[in-house]
Amino acid sequence: MSKPTGKLQQRRTAYHEAGHAVMHVIFYDKILFAQLNEWEAVEGLNGFVRTRDEKPYMVCQHEHQQRRYIESRILIDMAGVVAQYLYPAQKVDWYDLSDLFDMDVQEQSYSGQDFGRVYEQLEILAAEYSSTNDEMFFDSYERFLLATCRHILQQPPIWKAVKTIAEKLLEQRKIEGGEIYDTCYEIEDFEAICDKFRTLYLGM
Repeated sequence: MSKPTGKLQQRRTAYHEAGHAVMHVIFYDKILFAQLNEWEAVEGLNGFVRTRDEKPYMVCQHEHQQRRYIESRILIDMAGVVAQYLYPAQKVDWYDLSDLFDMDVQEQSYSGQDFGRVYEQLEILAAEYSSTNDEMFFDSYERFLLATCRHILQQPPIWKAVKTIAEKLLEQRKIEGGEIYDTCYEIEDFEAICDKFRTLYLGM
């Protein structure tokens, strides 16, 4: 797979950051802003989503909630790469998606940093909850969370939010947190869908 350049790279980057942003909204994180920056090294853009590092008040009361909270952090970090490959015209073998993540790391992309954090958090979960084959646990847990992330982002109201925010990022380059939240909640059924995942991962 060749490294994308130009407009394709820009759109993939916008969808990448929009995926992170929407997943932050789903899990009640406080978003300050999302931004795209010019980056000559990839003939396109890079970007980031800035949030306040605060745990939602309803989580981490018990061991089960702690595990679910860590899973929600992993889903947020995975959402960028998953969104950019869900973007139309991207042909992906989802069964070999880990190979694409490795390629992203080799390209020194922002998704490489994302999955550095994913692997660190998976190692924490593996050490805490695996009593048999750590490698098997790690691989199956990663694939389970990847499938979950894809399932969440493919919900029509959620994907509409990703698409809308991505297009705004391409046009404006920076979106404040308030506009991100307003954009999401203006979409029909967005909140109802999110409530299902909040119940599962944040114990609400």
